[in-house]
Amino acid sequence: MKAQTLSILLLALLITLVPITVSAATFTQNIDSPVRDNAYATGNLIQVNAPISGDLYAAGQTITINQPIGDDAVLAAQTVTINAPIGGDVRIAAQTLIINSDIHGEVIALARDVQVKGMLGKGGYLTGQNIIVNGPVNGNLKIEANTANVDGDIAGNLTATATSLTLKGTVSGNVDQGTDSFTNSATVNGQLLQHTRVAKAARNQNYAAKVSSILSFIIVTLLAAWLFPKAMTKRLKNLRKRPGSAFLGGLLVAVLAPFAILLLFITLIGIPLALLGIVAYILAMLLAPILSAMWLGDALLPKRKSIWPAVLGALVLGILMHIPVLGFFVHALAILFGLGAMLK
Repeated sequence: MKAQTLSILLLALLITLVPITVSAATFTQNIDSPVRDNAYATGNLIQVNAPISGDLYAAGQTITINQPIGDDAVLAAQTVTINAPIGGDVRIAAQTLIINSDIHGEVIALARDVQVKGMLGKGGYLTGQNIIVNGPVNGNLKIEANTANVDGDIAGNLTATATSLTLKGTVSGNVDQGTDSFTNSATVNGQLLQHTRVAKAARNQNYAAKVSSILSFIIVTLLAAWLFPKAMTKRLKNLRKRPGSAFLGGLLVAVLAPFAILLLFITLIGIPLALLGIVAYILAMLLAPILSAMWLGDALLPKRKSIWPAVLGALVLGILMHIPVLGFFVHALAILFGLGAMLK
């Protein structure tokens, strides 16, 4: 839980420190007129005051949705409030999440505090410190929390891992709970099961941390593309034309740079340069996978002048980097190709 909460806080802090609005034709801070396609919003305070026919991708400090969204929504903020229906699936990373209206798809939410008053059309996975579900759930619901209160009717199964769980209403399927304190006044039509809380909580926390990490990587990739479009485009051209040279260059930098920094430390006079070199080396290692993600996205969606290549590339690379064993080698390759692209 601590790792998940830290990831969300870091993501929210990053968004807060970089409040930007880029090209109102594609990206905006507030949506005040109807959008027939997908919408992208970023800034400190984001309000959706007009209907969106497609998807919504938003990152900010506070996000408030006051008008319907026709399809999916991907949201990252400190506070997210949903006051209007969403037609598709929803993916959310936040500190505080309040769902006051119906969501017709599946919900995956990582937040410290979660309150659900509307309907969850296809169930969901909720993880956080404190979770309250008052609305109906038309599907399976999974919860991982410190304190969980479920008052709404659940049409499917309920799987809950928590320190304290209070259950009311009706559960049409099974209830599989792993808790220290379980208060049950619900009607359970299926079986009432119990699992080991510690083991299942560890698995759920690991899953939540991975999802949060991938989402953070996508957001950071998008921010890099928005903030430094010319620099990123130039480096990507180098990577497309000479991927082999980029790989070799990145390998040389990764191996030789630490030795160069060490030599500067030995000379004593070069210590200030060595310290700068350490900072530059760490930043380069962090930024390199972003370039590789954009390169991968361009390969998967060629000739698409939109945000989708960056989103898809970051999503695919983020997933690959979290696969056990294989992820280590994928991450290493992403760093080497990205470092090589920075050299030219």
